[in-house]
Amino acid sequence: MTVAYVDGFIGEGQISYGSPGAVARAKPALEIVRERLEITGVATSELRFDLIGINSLHGATLGERNAEPYEVRVRIAGRADSMEQAVRIGQRSRDALYQ
Repeated sequence: MTVAYVDGFIGEGQISYGSPGAVARAKPALEIVRERLEITGVATSELRFDLIGINSLHGATLGERNAEPYEVRVRIAGRADSMEQAVRIGQRSRDALYQ
């Protein structure tokens, strides 16, 4: 049996970096998006800033012990009370990541 309930809306933005130094390029991208979301006043109740392949499963504690990968995927995801705010998470992430 599956049970569902309304608990807000999720907005998400992603981009991949592939090259030597991919992680070094991806980390500032997360900070840029973090700043843009704050500056533009996107209302969220929860936000995640992940480097898939580095810290998305176990956080920074375990993820940064391994050798640096050639490719990494940046993911920003957040929960909002309205669909409008969730869409803004994806839009602001996309705008910042693809510049």
